[in-house]
Amino acid sequence: MLVGNTTIEGYPAVNDGFIIISAVLFFSIFIAYNHYLYNYLPRKVELNYNLVIINAFLSIATTIAIAILTESNEVKFTGIYALPGL
Repeated sequence: MLVGNTTIEGYPAVNDGFIIISAVLFFSIFIAYNHYLYNYLPRKVELNYNLVIINAFLSIATTIAIAILTESNEVKFTGIYALPGL
């Protein structure tokens, strides 16, 4: 992502800010897609909109927590730990 790839040498707090901004922008697109999907689907198809929003915010919180706790631009998980929220 454009903002996530930006780094400033010697300023780790600013770099963490770029990571957070990048994550929020990415997940806001996720929320927008789900909002338009909810409006686009026929009325007979039931989609719980609240669960979509809750899932998006939990994913945002998890990504921000990982970015802050690891203090790095690179996080690698394998197996079940790669799933968001775990």
